[in-house]
Amino acid sequence: ALDIPILLVVGGYLGTISHTLTALNVLAQRKLTLAAIVVSESERHTVELDDTVASIERFSGGVEVVGLPRLPAGIKHHPAIARIASLL
Repeated sequence: ALDIPILLVVGGYLGTISHTLTALNVLAQRKLTLAAIVVSESERHTVELDDTVASIERFSGGVEVVGLPRLPAGIKHHPAIARIASLL
């Protein structure tokens, strides 16, 4: 109803690629605009964040994919956060 681009945030866990592709399919079926995909590193990740980002990029249809690592408590600034903000 707002007609604004969507920021799809997914986890960095095993199985996220399948879940992300399913979400992308649903968004495309509903003709919703996707601004970017953010892969938020999971606490107990079994796959490296960069590998997950690269895999999702291969299937994203040109949508920007940003990896957001787990940040230590109190950290409020990170280059990934600035990159996400620039995509919105």
